[in-house]
Amino acid sequence: QGQAMVVGTIMGLTALCLLSKVDYVKLWNKVSSFDESGYIFAGAGIVLQLLLLVFGHGPEGSGVKVNLWFFQPSEITKYLTIIFFAFYFAKNSKTLARLPFKRRIIRTAVLSCIFGALLLLYLAIGDMGPALVLSLTFICFYSFARRDFKQMALGVVSLCVLLWISSKFFQGVPFANVATVTIWLSLYLLVGILTRKFHESALL
Repeated sequence: QGQAMVVGTIMGLTALCLLSKVDYVKLWNKVSSFDESGYIFAGAGIVLQLLLLVFGHGPEGSGVKVNLWFFQPSEITKYLTIIFFAFYFAKNSKTLARLPFKRRIIRTAVLSCIFGALLLLYLAIGDMGPALVLSLTFICFYSFARRDFKQMALGVVSLCVLLWISSKFFQGVPFANVATVTIWLSLYLLVGILTRKFHESALL
């Protein structure tokens, strides 16, 4: 076990040294020249997750597929997806910031389908840790692109406060959390109707 750790450390340091020699600006420009939105990275992530779903295995009896032959692709898929987010929002952030709500939903349909497919694959595999990280990353990217990070943060804080009140004063009451989320959604819709602005980052 000690020898394997030493070998793994050496391999990791070697990989870091090799990766530090890459000109990422030049690489970014080359990829952007034929795929401005970074769909190639999302496609690679989906392929890896499909391979893991079909050929992967995990600890015996756990039902979670984490290993594909000699490596764990979930972490690689996570970084590929984050790179895809970076490409997509770098290209579309200005457009998303000024489009009206209905057109914005249509514009992001492909993005939503890709991200939804990845989450479903993580669910099928049973490894929801990276899925949670990607969900939070997606919401942050989207809120920055929409210029409504403050509204998103306010929505999260207000929902947490309402859930805390529910657990503190209505513990044991049937469907208390469901009622709390329903109240929050009603307030969200009410504020959206009154201000004529729907900040879907908070809803996400």
